[in-house]
Amino acid sequence: DFSDRLHTLSDIRTLVHTEKRLPKYVAVAEGVVAGFAIAYPFRPEPTFADTVKFTYWLQPSLTGRGIGTMLCNQLESECWQNGFRNVLVNISSENSGSIRFHERRGYVHCGRFKGVVTKMGRTFDMVWMQKELSNM
Repeated sequence: DFSDRLHTLSDIRTLVHTEKRLPKYVAVAEGVVAGFAIAYPFRPEPTFADTVKFTYWLQPSLTGRGIGTMLCNQLESECWQNGFRNVLVNISSENSGSIRFHERRGYVHCGRFKGVVTKMGRTFDMVWMQKELSNM
């Protein structure tokens, strides 16, 4: 997560309601918002029409329970059904758990922007990963 503050319920509502035509989900576990997952266009140009970008967030205390897998599976499936063929994600280089999660799901490294993120006084890289949905 590249935000320098905690997500509020208002932040999540804004993200969920911004993009109307692509899938988005909010997961609830134990009566609280466990996380969210959103697909949105990678770029507005028609030449990128079959590529989407995913954004996720999970409560740190609720990782490892299959919630992220469920959210990602649902996004990928719905995007595939709607004709999208490529998914991109960008991840903090410090989030090794997310990088491993995506590698296990068939995402491959496709880029790295060095030193472009500064959060809480620390500078780190942004890792880009890609998955082709053609094998679904």
